[in-house]
Amino acid sequence: MNGGDTNMGNLKWIAACGLDCESCDIRRLPFDEAAAEICVKWYREMGWLTLEEGVAEALERKLTCNGCKGDRSVHWSVSDDHMCWILECCVDRRGHDFCSQCENFPCDRLTEWSKKNDGYAEAFARLEAMHADESLEGRLARKISSADQTVADFGEQWSRYTDNKGWYGSPELLRDILHPLLDVNSLRGRTVADIGSGTGRIVGMLLNAGVKQVYAVEPSKRAFSVLLSNIQAMERPGDVTAVNAPGDQFAPKEQVEYAFSIGVIHHIPDPLPLVKNTFSALKPGGRFFVWLYGHEGNESYLRVIEPVRRITSRLPHVLLRCLVELSYWGLVCYRAIDKVVTLPLHTYMENVLWSLSPAKRRLMIYDQLNPSFSRYYRKDEAISLLEEAGFRDVQAHHRHGYSWSVVGRKPH
Repeated sequence: MNGGDTNMGNLKWIAACGLDCESCDIRRLPFDEAAAEICVKWYREMGWLTLEEGVAEALERKLTCNGCKGDRSVHWSVSDDHMCWILECCVDRRGHDFCSQCENFPCDRLTEWSKKNDGYAEAFARLEAMHADESLEGRLARKISSADQTVADFGEQWSRYTDNKGWYGSPELLRDILHPLLDVNSLRGRTVADIGSGTGRIVGMLLNAGVKQVYAVEPSKRAFSVLLSNIQAMERPGDVTAVNAPGDQFAPKEQVEYAFSIGVIHHIPDPLPLVKNTFSALKPGGRFFVWLYGHEGNESYLRVIEPVRRITSRLPHVLLRCLVELSYWGLVCYRAIDKVVTLPLHTYMENVLWSLSPAKRRLMIYDQLNPSFSRYYRKDEAISLLEEAGFRDVQAHHRHGYSWSVVGRKPH
């Protein structure tokens, strides 16, 4: 199959891996007779078409491709039970357009992939040229811009959804989140930090658990004003030190015994600086607890939400609220069916989502549709993130089959 030469061509058709989709025979099959002839011959050789079958049957069986930036239901390397690993890593998990934009380029796995055939080698060479053409300043600016957009996304969200009422902010939910890795009773009398406090939901939970002091760290100025207001309404506002700073710049007056980052790190494009800074903020023997979106258990959901989020993350608040309302009633219907026939995410629906009030369920939907960046971690990735920062005895728990709770210890 023709994969194109090593020039840049039209970036619209350059795939994440560097292949030139514009000149690809498989993509051109529906409208290019020469490409169709080449593909049909190859498909017959592979046994995918009989000698009597041709273009019509190839199209019916979706033996074509719309390119990495097109409809993934018509994609050569994506199916119901398989996802192109490069597309998943580069676009879905890291939020890039091309592998050349990654801080780890070229990674060992991509380098090995490029050695498999001449077409992959040409694609790799194209990525190297694209990487060389980008200035260091440009790569840093894009990285900073992505992080800033995440802060802006949640500043907008938490300035509109300000309260933490009901089970959403309850000690019972904190116990559910921490179990079985941490015992809530072990927090009593401790000095702790909450990284990415938002409106103070976790801060309130920790105070109710009997901690001695909480550092509440929130980077967004808009969310920080809500956080300050909510802290004043808590029973022990004097035991909270609110810090308006990014998690990778937080420096407590004294090292803390526990640190928490719940529902935050999966929205940060490069979380390692935050994790390393948290390591520094902990006393020797201190523990860092992280709750993350999980990849395992969400495979079917991700095939739906990833392309949807590319649109919804750009919508103004008013339109997004309308979409949330429509989605909510779709969710109600989904649960009704789930009561009869067990569907994916059944445990999460029953044990978590339907324990919340209808208003908080809508917030959960908004939280899925609003962020410009979300990463769904595999177990080994979640553990490696903490280990790379220096944590030891790292443990992970697959919470309700859809997310990862992870805890690590700072060595003495």
